[in-house]
Amino acid sequence: MLIKTYEFPLDGNNSSNLTALKNIIEANSDNFEDFLLTDFGGDSRYSVIEGSFEVTNISDGFFEYSTEVNFYAGCADMNDTSTITGTMEYEIQNNSIVIELDETVWDVR
Repeated sequence: MLIKTYEFPLDGNNSSNLTALKNIIEANSDNFEDFLLTDFGGDSRYSVIEGSFEVTNISDGFFEYSTEVNFYAGCADMNDTSTITGTMEYEIQNNSIVIELDETVWDVR
């Protein structure tokens, strides 16, 4: 397993301010690309569309998200974009949002 830990400072925001937490998570969402693509078996034709990550719901300890993933097939009529959704857990530690993600690539062979 490849577990990575991400830590994002609260920058003076109150840990109970869920809107602030949402904004911090979204601002750092480029860190999650490897995790978001694990289900695609390391296939380099898949990529997260920049700026598409959105926290759709947040509560104490977890949040739900959606993001757009592009599949590049090399032919315009075969390229595809899909929406993926999921949840991530987080903790507040030392005035930071801490998220641990399993970035193990799923072997589709």
